[in-house]
Amino acid sequence: MISYKEDGQKDEGFLVKGVVKDQQGVPLPGVTVVVKGTTAGMATDVDGRFELRVKERNVTLVFSFVGMKTKEVVADADKPVNVVMEEEAEMLGEVVATGYQTISREPFLELELMPSVALGFSPFGSFDRRNPTQRLAAAED
Repeated sequence: MISYKEDGQKDEGFLVKGVVKDQQGVPLPGVTVVVKGTTAGMATDVDGRFELRVKERNVTLVFSFVGMKTKEVVADADKPVNVVMEEEAEMLGEVVATGYQTISREPFLELELMPSVALGFSPFGSFDRRNPTQRLAAAED
């Protein structure tokens, strides 16, 4: 590959091409491909393909995608790069995701076991307008 600098001089580089798939062989669109140690990168297209211009023939590429393990691959500009991303599975059965942090599920189990009347709800339609902390304090008495 030959490109030109702003001053008109030749700027030679290398083109690294490849495709990213999951373990079942399905192409992955939107995978982030970055040259390690730089901010140079791109995302794969709808067919999981990418073409990245690099300054050196051999570079380390970092592949990342939500729900997949980050993968580093040494790429040679003379050969296509075929990457298989692996799923990153985590057990979420015993945690509560709040969007900001992960909390043990145990404190919330106590609320599930409390009768609805203690929380201010009544089967007859009346509703206790105290805040939840006040209602729980009253339920403990």
